[in-house]
Amino acid sequence: MELTAALKLVDAIITNHRGTALKDPEIVILEGTWQGLTYEQMADGSEYSTNYLMRDSAPKLWKQLSTILGHPIGKTNFRIEFAAYAQSRTQSGPQSEASKVNALEVSSRTNASRSERLYEASSVLLPVLYGYKRELMQVQNWLEQGLAHPQTNTPKQATLKQAPLKQTNRQVRLIGLWGLRGIGKSLLCKTAVTRTAIPDSSVILRSFRQGLSLDDFCTSILNSLNVAASRQRASSALLALMDIRQMLFIFEEIETILRPGTLAGEYLLAHQDYRDFFQAALAINSSVIIVTGTEGPADWVSQSGYNPALRSIFLGGLSEAAATELLRDEALLTPEYWTRLIARYQGHPLALKSAARIIREMFNGRVDSFLEQTSAPLNDVVHLLAPSFNRLSDSENRILDWLASQGSPLSLTELQQTIELSKERTALVSILESLKQRALITVCPDPTSPTFRLPALVESYVVQKLLAQFVAEEISPKAHGFPAPSQTTHFRTDNILTLSSVDPQPTHLSQWVHGYFSADWHPVYQLFEGNAPSKVRLRGAYHLRDKTFVKRFKYILLSSNDGSEYNILSMHLGGNPESAPTQDSGPVGEVTAVILLAAVHQNAEGLYEICMQVQMPENVKGLPDSLALRLLNSQQVLIAEVQSSKESTFIQLPYFLGKKAESFQVELTYGQNRHLEAFLV
Repeated sequence: MELTAALKLVDAIITNHRGTALKDPEIVILEGTWQGLTYEQMADGSEYSTNYLMRDSAPKLWKQLSTILGHPIGKTNFRIEFAAYAQSRTQSGPQSEASKVNALEVSSRTNASRSERLYEASSVLLPVLYGYKRELMQVQNWLEQGLAHPQTNTPKQATLKQAPLKQTNRQVRLIGLWGLRGIGKSLLCKTAVTRTAIPDSSVILRSFRQGLSLDDFCTSILNSLNVAASRQRASSALLALMDIRQMLFIFEEIETILRPGTLAGEYLLAHQDYRDFFQAALAINSSVIIVTGTEGPADWVSQSGYNPALRSIFLGGLSEAAATELLRDEALLTPEYWTRLIARYQGHPLALKSAARIIREMFNGRVDSFLEQTSAPLNDVVHLLAPSFNRLSDSENRILDWLASQGSPLSLTELQQTIELSKERTALVSILESLKQRALITVCPDPTSPTFRLPALVESYVVQKLLAQFVAEEISPKAHGFPAPSQTTHFRTDNILTLSSVDPQPTHLSQWVHGYFSADWHPVYQLFEGNAPSKVRLRGAYHLRDKTFVKRFKYILLSSNDGSEYNILSMHLGGNPESAPTQDSGPVGEVTAVILLAAVHQNAEGLYEICMQVQMPENVKGLPDSLALRLLNSQQVLIAEVQSSKESTFIQLPYFLGKKAESFQVELTYGQNRHLEAFLV
């Protein structure tokens, strides 16, 4: 029994049993089980997490099948049991469902390759394609152009050394579909193919996931077509076959052969010859290649706007109307909140389906309850986005982190003025273009200057990633000596100050490095607890995200009730941000509550690198005008000073170095009041 027939049979009996056809994750499970894959392998080859397939979809599917067949069905015996079930149905009569399935199976080509059979099987029961009507029509048109009226070739044959781009014909030969994982690339491709007049036997599906060399990749395709060719000439032989025989090739996950950790679209050194292969494919006369991936080759993407033989589409998510249709089919309640859910998940179809499953199972289908209780991306959504983020360069990560911390779009000029890059500023344009190609930023039209922002789903992911960097990693005190100092990667070495002072009752910063803290200093991650961490607060703490620094905060209340110079109270609130004082708290009179943040790190030379910063509590727009933060030595000599303005959301002293046993003071002044905080390194 073939996989195609098994899927048709299972779909028929499941539909008869529960009234609905097989769902996409169930098809993934059945295909994977038939091939002997683990749930982890199924997840790697699909858009679902291992946990969702193994602990959610699979148990329900096996239970339903067990009920239908009257005895236990599971992953280990599914194939054997269904072969026996099909055989028994065949023996029951010529018109049985199994006999119809077997007839279809017998009529299939006996020499069909494994990849072709898998494509046919996955195309039998396509999930609903929500939205993307324009994109679907475009891909269909390109396929019809590329597969219409194949020309008779001259004796020349396309090779890797031939077919420069300027010599291509005007028929579409290469189609690229790019977008985040789970955005709908494969489903769009399969739907377009099923609507195109091309026999299944002429459709070849392959994935780059195994990272095969070009010769091995082409050899595997030729072998499936029963075409003999030496490995050394496999690519040329395949191009020649494409030139004389009308075929459609679908190559998925091209990012596997592209370089991670650098800007988008560069081939791995071992796969540079794929570039020549695709260029040569532009000159063939009969076949079409569709390639999907989270990013496309750089030269491909850059040429798709003017080369008629090469086309690309970026999928950015469903429209609100299409996403609403999806949520309606998911049977969710409180539709007045659906727009917010769609915006949170950027219209990402699979992310919305994952959210819908959680909403049904844990929130009784109420979208409003889900939105009220959750803010971080679901695990299934993290599973979708993580592969794209794992491929980013350091520069791309810094741009994304910076945009997420700002909370509003920035122009190119604003980015150049506010973010520090190790490369020259001209590299910023290339970095932004790479992020755009990876569908991780959006360019917002503006009459004066375009601005750049993060799509909602991407921003949520980046914000959570940033907040994770503030989670305290408590260090257990060592009974015998201290842990070895570690290196830092983000410490700024310019304008470093030195200290020389002694204070009787200071905060001991060197003890922070080894896990000792006084009760009035609290972990910084507590500032971000809750459903909606303040973007203003995240913006101010951005430079303190280095995990090699130990970070703590405390609340300070600056009061001017009686004009006394020292009428200042330190607020020790148990580290609970919700109990932080506000501008309206305290006794009658002007009250200003601020947050003092301190960060310390011991470098390889044994010196302590220190940063001091002041922010406002949550829900307060900005610092009061003329609030000063000063660094003093024990003799009250001013070393450095910063002062707030009406636009300030935080102020920060320059980073400075200190030796163990040196001390200093930090002074906060507001009007006639001041607060001194003493520290011992």
